[in-house]
Amino acid sequence: MPPSRPDARARAEALKPLLRTAHQREQVDQAVAAADGRWNVALDALKRKLPTVADRLAAADALVGWAGDHPSVARARCAEPAADPA
Repeated sequence: MPPSRPDARARAEALKPLLRTAHQREQVDQAVAAADGRWNVALDALKRKLPTVADRLAAADALVGWAGDHPSVARARCAEPAADPA
């Protein structure tokens, strides 16, 4: 059974709280609308539109995917302090 594709609207709503500016969140909405529900197309467009945050977008997308599209889990994970290497 192939892996299920994330729902673009649900993934966008989960991703937006992890972005810093209203402009970035607006770009997410526009990319999802233009991609007609295809999250991978929307994410590629966002990486081109927002090159300064492309790495953050990819990391946030992976984190949201890991969290099962639950933004509260992703936000909590982002808020955890980094592990002390000592």
